[in-house]
Amino acid sequence: MKMKHKKKYRFTISLFFALLLTSCNPFSIQLLYQGETSVKTHARALDYQDSLLYIGSQKGNVTTFDYVNLCEVDNVPISGAEDLRGLVIGPQKSIICINSGKEGNVYLQNDSAFQTVFKQSDLFLDGICINDQGIGFAFGDPIDSKFSILKTVDSGVTWHWMDTNCLPNALVNEAAYAASNCSMQLIDSTIYIGTGGGAVTRVLKSTDMGESWQYLNTPMVAGASYGIYALSFWNAQEGVITGGSYLDSSYCDSMTFITNDGGQSWTNISKGLPGYMSSIQSSKDGKLIVATGRMGTYYSLNQGEKWKLLTKRAYYTVKFSDSYVFLSGKNGRIGIYSF
Repeated sequence: MKMKHKKKYRFTISLFFALLLTSCNPFSIQLLYQGETSVKTHARALDYQDSLLYIGSQKGNVTTFDYVNLCEVDNVPISGAEDLRGLVIGPQKSIICINSGKEGNVYLQNDSAFQTVFKQSDLFLDGICINDQGIGFAFGDPIDSKFSILKTVDSGVTWHWMDTNCLPNALVNEAAYAASNCSMQLIDSTIYIGTGGGAVTRVLKSTDMGESWQYLNTPMVAGASYGIYALSFWNAQEGVITGGSYLDSSYCDSMTFITNDGGQSWTNISKGLPGYMSSIQSSKDGKLIVATGRMGTYYSLNQGEKWKLLTKRAYYTVKFSDSYVFLSGKNGRIGIYSF
């Protein structure tokens, strides 16, 4: 009888301190900076390294911003570039970015200047990604019913076309959205690409570094201007997709989903989001997810079961590190939060 009471007493004390610890350490995000780049052009390309934020924008500008000291430190224009909608930092700390427009150009930073390392007319590039070994991919809208995919194995110095014979045919009007450089992701040896515009919203997937591909249907809303604008996986099997329509921003019924089996099945986690989201980012363990777009920025601590408002201010793109959330958007908007 005493032993039972003693166990219950210990359990009650342990539970009390566990609840006290949780209540004393709530998750919080604090605004550190809100401003604009000096060039004030639409900024959809965003990446970071060390204490620096790199922002690619319309008219071909790459802005460097020190997010520790909260100041702009450099701005480099790329001659002839139309719109830099994708930017990544390679393993050699070089900046690689893509032009989205009439020419599908890839630019690589050499010292302080940029050089064109790939050029193709009539190719609209949608996204770019690279891993720590210097293997990267860039992709563009379909040509002759096949998505266009480029590959580098030397940290972006050279690029070559991948064989399109291994790609399934695209649907009528199917393409991808270059809204935030978040519609393509390389994780381990798996590549995910989100599509839209067709009769079905799909995910193009390769598990062998682009040697073979398959399409996975999703329940996301489909049709002209609808589809996947962004995706984020925290491992090869678990991830989220989001989007909707930039022409129907308030549509919010079937625009964000989560999978735990590599895209074979999807669960709707749209409830709590007000509509169109152009970018999404997850932490390495999936415990924190941040989505942003024209309707504001929201975050979830339970994989989309509940969303909380971070800011009503509109942004195009979100990235975050272990301690910071970075946002970029219209007219060069920058938002930086710590957590």
